[in-house]
Amino acid sequence: MSSGVRIPLSPLKNHRHKGIVMQYPDCIFCGGDTKNATIEHIWPESLGGTEEVCMRNKLVCEKCNNYFGSNIERQALNDYPFLHYRFSSCITTKRGKYPKIKTRIGDFISSPFERIIGLNPRSEEIERRINNGHITQFRILAEITDPYAICRFLLKMGLEIIADDRPYEIYNSKYDAARRVARSPKLGDKWWFLFIRDDMSWLSNELPVSKGIIELSTSIIEGHEMFCLKTNCFSFITPIEQEFIPDPSLRRMDNYYVYEIVF
Repeated sequence: MSSGVRIPLSPLKNHRHKGIVMQYPDCIFCGGDTKNATIEHIWPESLGGTEEVCMRNKLVCEKCNNYFGSNIERQALNDYPFLHYRFSSCITTKRGKYPKIKTRIGDFISSPFERIIGLNPRSEEIERRINNGHITQFRILAEITDPYAICRFLLKMGLEIIADDRPYEIYNSKYDAARRVARSPKLGDKWWFLFIRDDMSWLSNELPVSKGIIELSTSIIEGHEMFCLKTNCFSFITPIEQEFIPDPSLRRMDNYYVYEIVF
């Protein structure tokens, strides 16, 4: 069985929920009380998510919701490729600030104007060299620096997709390892995810990234359930069941990066 949503971010429409609404069940991550649970965005607001892509059932307690927002999503969304996605999509914070990317020459700031970005030079000397035409190029780090946060962020979304479509099945013990790693991994816990990068999409002159479609889904791959996140610039795949190990052949494919995590 597979489940998921396609999220057209610009504009967002035609996303309708189906299924059973549960009243005050246990939290899918910690087993706590969800009576006072708040709205849980499967696709975070900081990535353009709205109430139309929230969990219809309150299956995540307030404590876990706050924990993920403060400790996992914040780290993941300030790392590549999510920060670069926010930057190229001009997605502002709740306070209306545009995302920025720190580089050796200064902070680059996203802009709503096509082909225009801002720069706060690190020093007056760098500013003079830019104005004099001595600096005409810049490099932005394009690699994942916090795979632990990325891994836990992916597992959180994957479990929430399952919970939203199959609310009773999410409590199956086969998801226990994934929920533990997402919420509170133990020393020695292992997981992995596959990152697929489309370099040409980042460099294209087409419409901004936000005009594309975000796909969040679970699928059965080689008999195992996997969570898949796909944009027009990058994709992620990670197992929701611990027993499945990555295919060694993936390491030999261009733009395919396997991250094996040991907590």
